[in-house]
Amino acid sequence: MILSFGIMACDWILDNPDFSLNNYLNTFNYALLIAIPPYAISLLILFGAQQYKLAHNLSVVVTEHKPLSDNLLIGDENGKLILTLHPNNILFFKSEDNYVDVYYLLGGEVKTELIRTTLKKIESTCDYSGLVRVHRSYTINIKTVSSSKRTHKGYVLQFDPLPDMQVPVSASYQKQFEECFTGISQTFPLVPLTPL
Repeated sequence: MILSFGIMACDWILDNPDFSLNNYLNTFNYALLIAIPPYAISLLILFGAQQYKLAHNLSVVVTEHKPLSDNLLIGDENGKLILTLHPNNILFFKSEDNYVDVYYLLGGEVKTELIRTTLKKIESTCDYSGLVRVHRSYTINIKTVSSSKRTHKGYVLQFDPLPDMQVPVSASYQKQFEECFTGISQTFPLVPLTPL
């Protein structure tokens, strides 16, 4: 409407003083036809820019938080990757001075890998809540424990693939183990604690 009045004002300045309603409506129609395409294109550009920004932000969020794999990356003391294991295949880690023995399942068989690192380093680099420190020398995968027995010294843990091996839970880690064990046993069926 303002554009139509502006055009009519220009006509009046150029000595064409026709201020009829019919002339105004014709001018309004032409002004509308001239104004709609740039306005529509501007709206499309703004909408496209907004959608692009939204898609870019979503892709950044997804790529930042989406893990590349469910596997745990286990490296040596220098950060060099040694093993890549799915958490369900890890049994436990056993410390041997400056080395750690990794006990894991591969094709249904128990395998071990000696890595020059510490339990503390493995725990700090492996982002997996199922790893629980139960002893100065042992970190276990709580989800692969087959049974636990209460003794006068604490608990002794066993794993189905290694029936002859027992992993002790020392007194200093007993409370932490019990908290993790009771939390995990509601989701994963484990043999109940039985006094020895």
